[in-house]
Parts: sequence; structure tokens; C-alpha cells
Amino acid sequence: MKCSSGTTGSWDYNEWNLKLNNITEETKCNLEFTSNLSESEYADYLEAGVNKRRNTYRGRNITNLYDSGELFKQIQDCSFKDIYVGDYIKSTKDGKEIIWLIADINNYLYSGYTPFDNLSCHNNTC
Repeated sequence: MKCSSGTTGSWDYNEWNLKLNNITEETKCNLEFTSNLSESEYADYLEAGVNKRRNTYRGRNITNLYDSGELFKQIQDCSFKDIYVGDYIKSTKDGKEIIWLIADINNYLYSGYTPFDNLSCHNNTC
């Protein structure tokens, strides 16, 4: 983020919002969104937890995770460490390309009148 008038800003991963300092009516900011996070930014992001990450759109092709079996390992161990909403898997069937889109992560956890946790990740078991 680059701002005029001495305004600075940062993303708060725990609060999930943008914090601006020294903002005035004349302040103009340019925001650049990127998936290239520094190690400390990525650590902060992971610390915020899957519940906040599951609402983050990334839109990356994760076919390699599917083909290698890594996707299933991340689902099974409940880490979802490299799976985001908007990511997709490409496959071909009968000569036609099929795209599978990740629309949510662990969406049935604690849903319903009686919490549905027997088939969802709970205490690191799926």
C-alpha cells in the first residue's frame, strides 16, 4: 500500500481489516493485492486460523496438489494449509475440460441445531 500525506497502513490478520494511520481528507492510497507474502506476513496469516482464511479468495490452479495426493493429505489432517476459496482443479473427461472450484472449506463444522462435528475437522480429526 502506498499513500500520500504521510498516511501509513497495515493489514491486521486477527481483526481481518485494514488499519490506516494519519489519514486526512486529501489522502489517496493505492492498494496492491498479491499472493507473494513475506514469511512473517504468512505466519501472521496462518495464525489467524482456517476460519478466517476460508473466506479469502485466491483463485489459484491447485491441480498439482490434487494429482500428487497432497490435497487429500491437507484435508485429512485438517490443516487446509494451501487450499483457499476460489482455488480450482482442472481435469478432462471425454475430451472436455472440467474445472472444480473450491467454494468453501470445512463448511459443515458446527452447523445445524445440534453441532455437526462428526464428519468435519474437529480437534484435528476428520
